[in-house]
Amino acid sequence: MITKAQGTRRTALLTLAALFLAGATLTAQKPRLTPQALWSMKRLGNPALSPDGKTVAFTVQEWSIDKNKSTTNLWLADVATGATRRLTAAAAPDGAPEWDPRGKRLAFTSKRGEDESASLYVMAVDGGEPQKVLELPYAVSGPRWMPDGQGIVVSTSVIPELAGALAKADLAATAKEIKRRKDSRVTAKVTEHRQYRYLTSTRRSWRRPARATGGTWRPGCSAIPIASSASSTTPGSTTPTASSRPTCPTASRR
Repeated sequence: MITKAQGTRRTALLTLAALFLAGATLTAQKPRLTPQALWSMKRLGNPALSPDGKTVAFTVQEWSIDKNKSTTNLWLADVATGATRRLTAAAAPDGAPEWDPRGKRLAFTSKRGEDESASLYVMAVDGGEPQKVLELPYAVSGPRWMPDGQGIVVSTSVIPELAGALAKADLAATAKEIKRRKDSRVTAKVTEHRQYRYLTSTRRSWRRPARATGGTWRPGCSAIPIASSASSTTPGSTTPTASSRPTCPTASRR
């Protein structure tokens, strides 16, 4: 004979079993978000609309947990249909895609092969291998095409004492100093100020154009329709003001 207490206990056990089975079923249907699942998700970024508004270039970043390293490639998407096409497939950090005025080529930054830092690349959107246009001692970023499609504006960093006119000898001296700093075991910094400020450096604009083909780094801005390169950026920033458009690459001082 089952007592009232035993019946209540049996009912509670059956209820717990039912809840457990329901929870197991729910878990099987909707797996929990694990760190592995989170890092397996592809990350989209840097969308750039083509001049005719029909195609979007964007980046897709994928992470390898085993290698603890990411790879970012360029993709294209049709605005009307949503159809996508992979444009680059190298194990490299491709980024910052920028359309040329005719919508036939893309400029982007990447660190491939023996590149010491991110360099400037150009490739046709209908296929083919990317061509390296420019490599500087410090990474190249923020490419922007000139209106005639014959030049590209980029940003980079310089060492003030070695910047000079950013001629070949200046770039070689900068690269040598970067290597010396990298190989040095001393990481301490020296300051003559009593108060160590968070703002440890001053940035000043340096503008130089690079040709879209041939990898020529032209000193000067004689061909640029701008009155004064020094007044085209806000002090302390490499971002051009609204009163002028980007025309020559900006190098922040280090």
